[in-house]
Amino acid sequence: MTLASEIEVAAQAWVVVLSASLFIISIAAYRRSGKRRVLGLTLAFAFFLVKGLLATLSLYQGNPIPWAPLSPVLLDTGVLVSIYLATLRSR
Repeated sequence: MTLASEIEVAAQAWVVVLSASLFIISIAAYRRSGKRRVLGLTLAFAFFLVKGLLATLSLYQGNPIPWAPLSPVLLDTGVLVSIYLATLRSR
């Protein structure tokens, strides 16, 4: 394993851990506040978590699902829409 691939694996692991942590924290924040804005951010963190998990799978198994090359684009779109709905939408 080259240094570059080891760095990629470590970075991917960090993204998964960070997104999972933020997802769990945002769920707790939503339960406390009940605000829909927090729910939108929770959804964005969930999209990041799924994207990280799929990227981690692809590091070890190639493309785990047939539409894997398209999945980052779809998940990034989900993140952007979730953040938009959470922050920019009028009340």
